[in-house]
Amino acid sequence: MLLSFLSPIAAKEKLPVIFSEKIETPPLIDGNPQDNCWKSIPFTQVSTEKDLNIKVCHDDKNIYVMLSFTAPQELRHQGRWQWDKGLNAYLTENEKEENMHVFIFPIISSEKPGDLWIWRAGRTDPSGFAEDLYFYGKDKNIIINYDSGAICWYSRYFGKFAGEKLPRFFQRTPTGSAADVRARGKWSDGKWVLEFTRKLKTGNNDDLDIDLNDGTLMRFSENGTSIILRKRAEK
Repeated sequence: MLLSFLSPIAAKEKLPVIFSEKIETPPLIDGNPQDNCWKSIPFTQVSTEKDLNIKVCHDDKNIYVMLSFTAPQELRHQGRWQWDKGLNAYLTENEKEENMHVFIFPIISSEKPGDLWIWRAGRTDPSGFAEDLYFYGKDKNIIINYDSGAICWYSRYFGKFAGEKLPRFFQRTPTGSAADVRARGKWSDGKWVLEFTRKLKTGNNDDLDIDLNDGTLMRFSENGTSIILRKRAEK
């Protein structure tokens, strides 16, 4: 997978800063914006495309990110199996689930790989986790790999007829570093609300520490908007 990123040093001078608020009681990761900690934090629009908005908070150990964006439909399925009577076999339907990619990397150049969190409405959301990957390289030469451990979904093929339409992907409990990022989303009235959480420092070699003092660069989707995350200075 080839991607193009802003230079971290250049980005430091150009990008908007989103402040992470310190909280005492963490939110439930369920895609519901009604937790007390979220009510006092306003959304900040980071992109007019899909009206993407963000809230961020943290405690001593974890970061919590809420995103909202418009979507006319609740797309929960990815290529389900449809039985073809002529071929006597299952073929995949032309269905695409909703997804959100969140890239995280340091402002200052580092040998440490960056993080990539992928939420998928069909494959990851029912498990309560996101895919957790790492990337390294620069410009258009970016290499992306999954974190160590088992991810939260797997695919299955049915060799014999078991119904006209069957799911293609199933959930499981992730393991190892692949289980670091929890995420859930809810769709209502043409809008998704997503929640992510991860430890600020996981201790895993394939994870980037999230630095809210000097700042951490966050980018949404492959060619989307970038921001800098920082914690607000204590009074």
